Amino acid sequence: MQSEKRNVEPVRGFINKSLRVPHPEIIQDEVENLSFYKKISLLKKQLHKWSILSFNRQLGLYTEAADLRAGARILLMYSGVNNIGDALMDLSGRALIGGTSYTLDVLLDPSLAELFRHDRFFSKIYTDFREIDFGEYDFVILNKLGIRVIKEKVGHARQSRFTSLIGWYAGRNYNHIQFSYYSFNKILKCGIDDVDLYKNSRLVLDAPKCDDFPSEGYAGRVAISVGGRESHRIYGKWADVLAQLDDDEGLSRYEYVLLGSDNGLKEANDLTGMKFRNLKLTSLVGKLKIHECFSLLGQSRLFVGADGGLLHIAHAAGTPTIALFSDDIDPRTRYVENDFFKCSPLTGASDVTSIEPKDVVNVMRDVLPG
Repeated sequence: MQSEKRNVEPVRGFINKSLRVPHPEIIQDEVENLSFYKKISLLKKQLHKWSILSFNRQLGLYTEAADLRAGARILLMYSGVNNIGDALMDLSGRALIGGTSYTLDVLLDPSLAELFRHDRFFSKIYTDFREIDFGEYDFVILNKLGIRVIKEKVGHARQSRFTSLIGWYAGRNYNHIQFSYYSFNKILKCGIDDVDLYKNSRLVLDAPKCDDFPSEGYAGRVAISVGGRESHRIYGKWADVLAQLDDDEGLSRYEYVLLGSDNGLKEANDLTGMKFRNLKLTSLVGKLKIHECFSLLGQSRLFVGADGGLLHIAHAAGTPTIALFSDDIDPRTRYVENDFFKCSPLTGASDVTSIEPKDVVNVMRDVLPG
């Protein structure tokens, strides 16, 4: 019996390490009570990764905290992600590099290069493995220990010492911002205590100064995000919201502008075609680059929109937000409750569209000066 317990404990510990975030302060969805078979399936996947690392003699190169010389060069391999919001959250902890003597470069998807083109923390941005001389780097940080990422590391930086931002964690919904700060703090040995780390966790986006969006003759600008990639995160009741805003004496004093990518063009055209008595509504959907959106949001009183890239850009700009979530997302996994975020979340009973327009307008009334 004692022998069986000794055999079970390492397995249980490995599964817990895979499902639970390594820092108790990080917000995480309640961990599902996995069945025995699901646990076995998870264990097989994790052992597969471990076996690839072992077979390719990588386990001896893996460490959870880097022991680096002053002025060391670090390469962050951010692989398999092309989502703006995820990138801003996952890489938020890079801000801690500013308190070290190290140089941090990044390899990422070409679609994200423009997002970080003016970044003060990344010294160099790569979008292709062929651009990199891996011998120049003292250490490599992988964004995760996925099979594809491990194979990329073995194929291109076989001899490099390395770690992963999320280690062996394989859970799904957690606060990526907190996780990023805690991971960079540990990897870089910054020594920041948990309380200060939490207080200073934020999203950072650097962009050229732009004053092209004056708001004259109105109480201020309110930006509204339309469209989206995933149907359950696309709000379908903006027409009703705008109609109620038009009828509200206080809220109709503001200038409203629609933002979003090309997938929101039809909706934007429908909304700007509505007849309003008091409301001024314009659309810049599909017309702005990332840094122009960032600049406009930085000059706005409020951002209102569903969970997505523009929400995170607004948070990086320091703009108050009303964030709309479907019921499968815990809003606390999308921002940090500190002074850097001014977020008022609303969660639908099912998808985002299940949020009632009157509830959106009521929160806007609470947030905006009357």
